Amino acid sequence: MLVLVSGGGSALVCAPPDGVTLADKIALNDALIRSGADIRAVNAVRQHVSRLKGGGLARLARPARVLSLIVSDVPDDDVRIVASGPTAPAAATAAEAAEVMDRHGIGRRFREMLRGRGAGEADAFDHVENVVIGSNRLSVDEIAASAARQGVRVVRAHDW
Repeated sequence: MLVLVSGGGSALVCAPPDGVTLADKIALNDALIRSGADIRAVNAVRQHVSRLKGGGLARLARPARVLSLIVSDVPDDDVRIVASGPTAPAAATAAEAAEVMDRHGIGRRFREMLRGRGAGEADAFDHVENVVIGSNRLSVDEIAASAARQGVRVVRAHDW
């Protein structure tokens, strides 16, 4: 399977797991946003309340080989975070996602969506190759290398 992933992709893919409705996911998202949780915490929960995010697409594709070409919009090009990581292991465990919900006062109704979601977290992703083909870091690296070859002194304001 060839998968093309880019930043913002998770907003385009909504696939609630069995037992969770689209209305449930919308309500959960609203509660997360209103809770004041930071984006990493919000995404930790989102990855575990989805059939596709947090490696779900890769699990569904098994045993097929998966090549995922990724255009990153996140610092450090962490493929677990770009578009919520459909072909990479979740960035947080289901237990960590539950802790986020507890810490931010997300109701019991939403907490139930995580029940049984720990299974498969240790799944191997040996059938998956995730390749970052574009990102801010890669662009800056290439520009800096080109400038240096031309004798231009390169000073980077931020080290990616």
